[in-house]
Amino acid sequence: MKLTDFGIATVRSRAPTTEDGQVRGKLGYMSPEQVLGKDLSGKSDVFTLSTVLAEMLIGEPLFQGESELNVLLQIRDADLRVLARCERRIPQDIRAVVLRGLQRDPRERPTAGAFAEACAEVMRRRGMGHGPDRLGRLLAQLNLVDGEASEAHVPDADLGSLVDSDLMHHAGIGQELIGPQAVTSPTIYRVQLTDGSVMGPMSYPRLIQLLTTGVIDSRSTKISKADGTYLDPSRLPELTRFVTSPGLQWKLEELAQAEKQGQLRAATLLPVFYDIISKRQTGVLHLWQRNRRKKIYFVDGKPEFVASTDKSELLGEHLVATGQCLRMEVEMALALLPKYGGRLGDALVGLGILRPVELFRAIGDQVRGRLMEAFRWRHGEWAFVRGARSHEETFPMGQDPYELLRDAAREAHLEEIESVLEPLRERVVERCDDGPPLTAFRLDASWVDALEAVSGDMTLGGLFARESAAGSDLEPAYRALYLGLACGLVRTKVSPSEIPFRESFSA
Repeated sequence: MKLTDFGIATVRSRAPTTEDGQVRGKLGYMSPEQVLGKDLSGKSDVFTLSTVLAEMLIGEPLFQGESELNVLLQIRDADLRVLARCERRIPQDIRAVVLRGLQRDPRERPTAGAFAEACAEVMRRRGMGHGPDRLGRLLAQLNLVDGEASEAHVPDADLGSLVDSDLMHHAGIGQELIGPQAVTSPTIYRVQLTDGSVMGPMSYPRLIQLLTTGVIDSRSTKISKADGTYLDPSRLPELTRFVTSPGLQWKLEELAQAEKQGQLRAATLLPVFYDIISKRQTGVLHLWQRNRRKKIYFVDGKPEFVASTDKSELLGEHLVATGQCLRMEVEMALALLPKYGGRLGDALVGLGILRPVELFRAIGDQVRGRLMEAFRWRHGEWAFVRGARSHEETFPMGQDPYELLRDAAREAHLEEIESVLEPLRERVVERCDDGPPLTAFRLDASWVDALEAVSGDMTLGGLFARESAAGSDLEPAYRALYLGLACGLVRTKVSPSEIPFRESFSA
């Protein structure tokens, strides 16, 4: 949309003509330098455009007076008392753009390009990146153009986007003009613990963080909102999902239903995972240490959802750590969580910070990161509860479960693998006929060679010695045989009284 000759705009709240019938014209839209008769530049138009924008926001003339002289004096002095009176109705980021454009000194105003970039930045932050079609329909609905709203169409070829115009060569200036986006999430919640003590006040995002990381137990606490009565959290609609979803709760009594459990040591989680995956089990694998817990939900043997009490593994932290979002952008989305049902991803998309496909991939990467981190635990306990479901919206990781097992073996610390295999060095190793095919793991050639070298007549230590004598790098052999022993590709020959490596840890 192109705006020209700002001064002929009609304002309904004041008479459009003077007493002698002359059109009032541009008087209320002049710049201070125009009033003073000084040299003009493009920044005079920025002042005029800012005047128009201010009047659109406040719904009345920006410069008012009983006479033309009074109007001119207000313009000369850049008297913005009318705008200040209405400033509470104007969002802070938009007000910042308008005020910069209404500076009395032209040198303090942005250029036209910088002003346009600032407006585009506001639109981007607010998820308002709509094109000319949307604008055309809006103008028709407001009876500002002829035609029906459904017929209002402005071809892209006839009306270019402001963002794509030759004005937009000021990257970064928009954010500089607006300044850091204000993040206002009111601290209106208080939590009453079982001993009667109170936490807070706190914001909604902070409350959600405490609930989802298990710091607050929703079953034994009461929550007050805006100084109201302390209530059971389930009675607050904005908390319903977080206090009813099994995937977001940390119920210790669920462990009593575990079919199998055991101790975690370095590099010993892989056999547990393989057993769940190979048997296509559905349920939840609990992992816990002294001050840390994690839950991994499986459906038909595929990891589906991972919950963690580690706040560094929350979606917002993941997006900042991977450079997909700025900290400021995440905080802005967190402030709007109540509007989006407590879902940070929806808030980021709604604000235009992430596209849906970017969010989809980011959540998949986050779930994979949480999952792979579990393999680095060196101590703790595990328990598997069959049949449990998260009842949370899930995003596929886009990777076969067997490939995840391969990656876990690839990323494990070599010294930990060596310590696990050390007690087995004198055992004869043979292939398993009932294990999964090697192709399921999509292994490197060096790993395949190490596993295919197993013939059933040589000890594990002998295999490593042969590799070393041949001048080969031992690391691929260690990792391949660790994966093979953990995932049923090879096994050690044992007497009836001995338990094979994998079965001693399986679920």
